[in-house]
Amino acid sequence: MKIGRCLIDANWGHSTNVIYQFCRQSPHASILLPSHGRFVGASSSPFSEYKRRPGDRVGLNWRVPLIHGKRAIRHVIYDTNWWKSFTHARLAVAMGDRGCLSIFGDRAEQHRLFAEQITTE
Repeated sequence: MKIGRCLIDANWGHSTNVIYQFCRQSPHASILLPSHGRFVGASSSPFSEYKRRPGDRVGLNWRVPLIHGKRAIRHVIYDTNWWKSFTHARLAVAMGDRGCLSIFGDRAEQHRLFAEQITTE
């Protein structure tokens, strides 16, 4: 499968500007977007209640707001906990069953570190 979109975590303060610059200048800029995970707790407004503004792109627990100013590059804001839960639930489905997410294919060693990282939390 070809990668259609790649998000890079831009939430760590010291590296935020570097991530934005990298996404702008990369030869792969057409598929790279800085991303910002947001905690959505019991007292927070869920993403489904977000008031969409002209130019915003909105999806299932994510949005790409229209931006202006210093960092004139689009970025993704997403509900961190929802996507962690969604991914975990897909990994828990038995191989071959509907909704299953598999990583390894026939060479587990190629994706072992990635699998360990996404299942640590």
